[in-house]
Amino acid sequence: MDSSPFIDNPANKSGGGSRYGSPFRRISFNSVNGLGSDAGTAVVGGSGNDQNKVDELKSEVNSLNFVVSDLRNQIELNKIESEQKVNDLMKELSQQHLKNDNLSSDQVFIYNQNKELNSKLAHIQENFTGERSKYENEIKDLKNELFQFKKQYDEVQTESKYKFSQMEQEQHNNELQIQNLNTLNSNISDELTAKDEMIRKLKLKMNEQMSTIEKLNSDLMSIPSKDEIASVQTINKQLSEQVTYIQELELKNLTQAEQIKKLTLNKQNTEILKEEKAALTKKLTKIDELNDTINDLNLQLLNLQQENAKWKVYLNEEDDVKIEEFVKNYALLKEENILLQNNFNQTENELKNSKNLYNELFITHESLSKNFNTLSKNYENIGKLNNELEQQKSLAFEESNFLREQLKNLDQELSLNEDDKNKYIQNLEGLVDEYKTKIDDLTKKIPKEVSNKRQRTEEDEAKDEDTTRNFQKSVSRLEDENFNLNNKISKLLNENSVLIKKLQSLEEIKEKKVRILQLRNNPFLNDQFVKKELLEALTKENNDLLQKTPLGETIPKSLYERSQLENQGLDRKINELNKRIQRLREIFSAKSLEFIDAVYSLLGFKLEFLPSNKIKLISKYTKNDKNCLLIDPVKQTFKTSKHNDEDDVFFQICDNLIDFWIKEKNDIPCFLAALTLELFEKNQSTDQ
Repeated sequence: MDSSPFIDNPANKSGGGSRYGSPFRRISFNSVNGLGSDAGTAVVGGSGNDQNKVDELKSEVNSLNFVVSDLRNQIELNKIESEQKVNDLMKELSQQHLKNDNLSSDQVFIYNQNKELNSKLAHIQENFTGERSKYENEIKDLKNELFQFKKQYDEVQTESKYKFSQMEQEQHNNELQIQNLNTLNSNISDELTAKDEMIRKLKLKMNEQMSTIEKLNSDLMSIPSKDEIASVQTINKQLSEQVTYIQELELKNLTQAEQIKKLTLNKQNTEILKEEKAALTKKLTKIDELNDTINDLNLQLLNLQQENAKWKVYLNEEDDVKIEEFVKNYALLKEENILLQNNFNQTENELKNSKNLYNELFITHESLSKNFNTLSKNYENIGKLNNELEQQKSLAFEESNFLREQLKNLDQELSLNEDDKNKYIQNLEGLVDEYKTKIDDLTKKIPKEVSNKRQRTEEDEAKDEDTTRNFQKSVSRLEDENFNLNNKISKLLNENSVLIKKLQSLEEIKEKKVRILQLRNNPFLNDQFVKKELLEALTKENNDLLQKTPLGETIPKSLYERSQLENQGLDRKINELNKRIQRLREIFSAKSLEFIDAVYSLLGFKLEFLPSNKIKLISKYTKNDKNCLLIDPVKQTFKTSKHNDEDDVFFQICDNLIDFWIKEKNDIPCFLAALTLELFEKNQSTDQ
């Protein structure tokens, strides 16, 4: 309604020939003008005009009654329209409530589906824990197998190293023997060629002599004589000596052939040893490769443990999940999650739309409620105006009654003077003018107040609508922000828990790597373990002794346990010392063999360490190993030992050199060098 019905509509519906827009104006102006004109004519015209005025007043009163009834009808119509609008709004609100209930039921459905998915996920996690325990058992078995393989590998490696060192030593000795045998073989082959040439020459000489013998025999047969017989005998002796010498050479050739066979056998043995050495080197390379593979397996095991730890991060300790089932269920859950996400997005969009509709309807409801309030206020104002109209109507009736009484009294007062009539008429005109001014003021104030109230209500409604819209927008925006922040907080908390679990698993794997790098039997840890056990036993013993009564003669059990622990610790130390001594002996024997070979190859003497702190020196140029030197470094004495009386030459050489180099010069290295030179020259001379 743009204009107030209290001013415009009655003017439009009056239709009583009035030219004014308000009934108040009609009452005031018509009554005043009619009264003034008729009052002027009443003195002149008589009682016919008074009856016309009364009829006009009645018609005006009837028109006012019609206007009041029309205003009441319009107020009732406006009430009915406002009630219909309120009912429509209540229906819309009920529909929105139904939509909200449907949305809440959809949310409950989504919550139930989420609950089912969580139960499925818990079941999957339970299955995964079984798989995890299974894999952990497999990992433990693999660790035990790996430990056994490492132990076997260490044993095989130590044995192979020991055998390899022995084989290298034997190979070195065999190579030295082969070199010596090659030199002997070359010398013997040279001697054999020389002796073959000598035998060939002797055979030629023997053939020549046989031919001469035959000639001589023929000559003897022809001319025998004593001188010839003597010469023949001497020739026979020479021939017999040459034959014996040839036989000796043949024996020597046979012995040298046997030596050559032995050398060939030694050569074959050295080749076999070389082949065995190559096989052992291949085995060592394979062992190294196995060591590399073991290290790779250890790293792979650690990587598998790390991957397993990554799985463990997202699961609880009691979960038992198989990987295949987990992957299948994960794929199914992923598809279901996609469908649910699409449904959730649709429902979320519908919820947003419903929220927007709800906000709009809420705004319209607020605006309608405000309109209803304004209508109720207008209705109250109409009631007030109606009361005012009733009051004015009563005033008009009173005026009409008063005028009727005045008209009745006019006839009685016609006999009065004209001056008194004029004064009376002037008084009446003054009263009419006062009523006119009051009515004009009231009619001017009412539309201004109504228009001001209307403007104020419209401005307030616009402001309220803007504020409610802004408030609803801010509320929806803050709800979205709160939802996003809650999601971020939950994600960050999950990531934080996952990172903490990853950090713990990485620390455990790091400790395992450090343990792998440490010794398998770490002495420090064993010592610490023994100390810890001793400390616990001692504390227990102390407590038992404190609690023990002084009259008791028994020994506490903890003391016996402590002594047993000490004995176990001593046994461990003894075993460790025995192992260490055994390793040192093995190392010493291997290194001593290397040292002896180095001395033998460089100085020409073979060293043997005797248990009586003596050193036995055997020269490489002696034919018998029993011809040796015995040196006592503690007593600083020299002794020579010989095999039999035939070795007096060796004894004499040693005595002469000892007298000169040791007794006079006090120089052992020169003595040994001179002895090697003498023996070498002797061997050369005997060979020639």
